[in-house]
Amino acid sequence: MSDDHEQCATCGHVRRVYGRAPDGVLCVTCFRARQRCRRCDGLGVGYRGLCWGCLLADRVESLRARAGPERGIRLAAYLDALAASPNPASTLRWMHTPAYALVKDVVDGRLELSHEAFDQRQGDAGEGSAIAYLRAALVAHGALPARDEIVAAFDRWVTRALGALPDGPDRATLTAFSAWQVARKLAATSARHDGAPPPSATKHARAQITQAIALMLWLHGRQLGLADLRQDLLDEWLTAGTATRRAVNQFIQWLARSEPSPPLQIAWPVAVHNPPIASDEHRLRALSAVLADRRVDPTVRFTAAAVLLFGQPLTRVAALRREDLIRTDHGWQLRFGRRPVDVPALLEEVLADLTVARGRTARTAANQTDWLIPGRKHGTHVTAEELRRRLQVIDLPVRPGRRGALLALASELPAAVLAEHFAVHRGRAAQWTRAAGRDYADYVAARTVTGHR
Repeated sequence: MSDDHEQCATCGHVRRVYGRAPDGVLCVTCFRARQRCRRCDGLGVGYRGLCWGCLLADRVESLRARAGPERGIRLAAYLDALAASPNPASTLRWMHTPAYALVKDVVDGRLELSHEAFDQRQGDAGEGSAIAYLRAALVAHGALPARDEIVAAFDRWVTRALGALPDGPDRATLTAFSAWQVARKLAATSARHDGAPPPSATKHARAQITQAIALMLWLHGRQLGLADLRQDLLDEWLTAGTATRRAVNQFIQWLARSEPSPPLQIAWPVAVHNPPIASDEHRLRALSAVLADRRVDPTVRFTAAAVLLFGQPLTRVAALRREDLIRTDHGWQLRFGRRPVDVPALLEEVLADLTVARGRTARTAANQTDWLIPGRKHGTHVTAEELRRRLQVIDLPVRPGRRGALLALASELPAAVLAEHFAVHRGRAAQWTRAAGRDYADYVAARTVTGHR
């Protein structure tokens, strides 16, 4: 190590000497942290004698000037948000990444401010691509109109998928089915889940189109069309493939309603066993382990508690809002259904950590969103699949753990309470209570004892 390396008086690391102060030598980072910005007089400078905030403001102003009056007006809120970044140094580093080139394309007019232009640029790229993140940010700041991105992505996928079919009446039939049946149902599901339906909904929608295309291509290979489809042909196609081919059922029903042809049937296999249910010992041991480990992210510990203690599906946990976490004089409450649930004391530390982590994430990534667990894109909550991936640190599959929690709750609570507080459908709640050996007649007594009103 050369002689120009010494221990920094501020950070304590042995680094190259950049400056000197009364209390000792300083590295470059600590030296700049003690300097005052020549413009705003704030502590800490980046370069040219300016702090990171002023440097970022200059960069954003140059973007605003390049945008011109018309685009500048539409981009004003987005550019203001960039300039007001709580971590300007990080934002300036991001401006040296390939993703920032998209922003320059928008500012300079090479990428039109329209969803159509963004769709064309996005192409086959997924919803996690840089163009999708920029689109979400521009929608959040009013530069682009809001739309259902799940349905829009499905429409783009359908257009590409239908390219495998030749022009003709069969393709027109499937195009109508995808638009008026599948896409409309997906849009309704997306609306019920605040624009973030469970991944299974999109997967099922695509499977319906994929299998309908496969059936058509199979018929075309035999010089036949949909008008020639008979029960024996459908059975032959189904038995020659896997069970996923039964996803064509909705399309077959659509044909029966729209075409003057005899109704066709698809036989569904009878389930030979019920999904597994985790034992209380296994479930509570897994929950205790993850709650006790402070190294685990607070969102993971909270999600584990919601699933393993309250029997909640990941789709509902992902869509919780800040207002669903309630602070009272007697502790915390969570609202999963119409009535809130009291949170046991063992979760208070987790909820406190979650609140701190959520505030930090909201300031940097989600612009003060109302979601309890913000997603990575502006204005979105975390997805159920992302939560499922994070829960891999738990030595217990999600579905058996949730079913074990529901069975435990049903053994203590009547069906109506289970439905009101844990958002379980009344029919399903009754099934769980029967499985747990309770009777609906216990409801009145339970409300009286537990103080439910």
